Amino acid sequence: MGFLGLFSSESTSMRDRIIHTQKERIVKLENELEGIKQQINERHDELRTLRDKHESAKERLVEQIVDLSDKFAANHSKVLEIAEENARLKIILESSPKKSIAYKPQKQTRKNQDGEKKKNTKRR
Repeated sequence: MGFLGLFSSESTSMRDRIIHTQKERIVKLENELEGIKQQINERHDELRTLRDKHESAKERLVEQIVDLSDKFAANHSKVLEIAEENARLKIILESSPKKSIAYKPQKQTRKNQDGEKKKNTKRR
């Protein structure tokens, strides 16, 4: 019975060592799992902040596009008004008789001692 008892106690000891090793491995894997879960949560937080930043940047860009579109529309309407005015003036210019306007200088006048205007006359 001595040999069987030794074998039995050795197998019990071996089984206890295997169970202890497996429990240590399970604890180590659980700790590793907790660390991975923590990293996942941190990555989710980073993604959330990136999405928020992206969304706010997107909103700013949309506002800028709307502002630029409004400015473009205002400038475009001004361009159309100027084009209409140019066309109107061109029609008036083409429809008016083509005669040159003679340049007539105005006669110069000078004031006499009394402050009255007097025609500029040449003395002979």
